Amino acid sequence: MVSSMKSVDDVQYGGKHYKTNYQHWNLLPNIGFGLEYYLGCATKYIVRHREKNGAEDVLKAIHFMRKAIELLEANKVPRRFTHESMWQYAIAEVQRFAAENSLSRSSKEYLFVRQALLGDCPADYVMAVEAAEDILARDYASSGASQEDSM
Repeated sequence: MVSSMKSVDDVQYGGKHYKTNYQHWNLLPNIGFGLEYYLGCATKYIVRHREKNGAEDVLKAIHFMRKAIELLEANKVPRRFTHESMWQYAIAEVQRFAAENSLSRSSKEYLFVRQALLGDCPADYVMAVEAAEDILARDYASSGASQEDSM
């Protein structure tokens, strides 16, 4: 599982600008932010990967999901859906987003977005990571991008 790997703080994609021991994404849970930042960044990267940075964006999406898993496993952020009505609304909005962005419900991109935004436990987020790993293998295997690059 994720907890047996090195910390996601030890890995970076797309530059070398995060050099301090206290990174921006570590500040957020310490001042009360929940998972929304991490999940929002992860889904942004997975939805845009074909139009922008390819495999690098998929790796960034995996990276943000691993950070969300790490925070949940350490009980540093609360669970997300506290009311059934919030969850039902979120389902409808994810479906609307998928339709507006041409994400087929059978696509790995849709699975990633669904698990990231509607999931509520590390196992749900691991499913999102697995979907992104499948995207890497499907779309970027010839470029050499792999999970060895990501952890």
